[in-house]
Amino acid sequence: MASHSHVLPHQFDHLDLFRYKPVIAQRGPNCVGHACRNATEVQLNICDRHLSGLFAWEYAMQKRDYPIPPTGTWPAVVLQGACERGICTEQLYPETNFCDSRYVKPDNAAIADAKKRRIETFVSLRPLIGEPDTIDLMCLLLYGSEALKLKGRVLILGVGLPEEWLLPESLFTGVRPLPLSDDYKGGHSFILVGYFHHQGRRWFIGLENWGERIGSQNPFGYPRTMGLVFIPADFFRNTKLFWDLAITATHEEAKLFHSETKSGALMAASPRLTLGLSRFQAGLASTAAALGVLRYLFPGNWW
Repeated sequence: MASHSHVLPHQFDHLDLFRYKPVIAQRGPNCVGHACRNATEVQLNICDRHLSGLFAWEYAMQKRDYPIPPTGTWPAVVLQGACERGICTEQLYPETNFCDSRYVKPDNAAIADAKKRRIETFVSLRPLIGEPDTIDLMCLLLYGSEALKLKGRVLILGVGLPEEWLLPESLFTGVRPLPLSDDYKGGHSFILVGYFHHQGRRWFIGLENWGERIGSQNPFGYPRTMGLVFIPADFFRNTKLFWDLAITATHEEAKLFHSETKSGALMAASPRLTLGLSRFQAGLASTAAALGVLRYLFPGNWW
């Protein structure tokens, strides 16, 4: 089947949006808060500061009655909070507020600041995981499309965490090998910020939440103090480990993924982008009800 690879750049990334921001390592099971705040920063074009991943996650925890010890949640829950309440700056609600025995209530200044930093909506692409063209679509979403009036954005992931990804070599090089089995050590969330090709293989670039030493020995020539990881594209064919995929969006952008577009908005907007999208078109039509803001929140255990 033909793919998008010949109409998209050979490599592309959003690293400049994060290159000069400090790396903030998660202190608790709030990886999904960090992932969603990173995506929100890109959506709102916030280039000079970090938003609070802890604030984003704790708003989601309110929906679960603040369980102690703290647990994780799903991206849709945090993204819904980013729509309803927004996310304040890291300075107003820093990661150091995390405590595994109690919650530190944000003050009024943090709550007021968050209201100024809300996303319009988000789209869950979970129903399309496992489709033949998912990886091509992921690259298209990262790069964006003028023809579709779709800005490039980062991708929010939910994955099972293979043991191989926790080995020292993987942590310090950032190179995440294809796992030898479908076993995992828990759920995890982070963002993809780009893709590239190396020795005939496609890779995605992830921005981790574990500190600047992650990826500090990477062999690809990418920055070594940003907490970057590098995942073979083939990993995302494994539906037993690839669980969730979401993007932030404007209301207009979200219409591309709703049922009213099944007549061909994705297909008709640009003939150059139709290659390899026919199966996605069928998928969009059959799962249209699930492709807007998620209506049902499923429990999860992210860390």
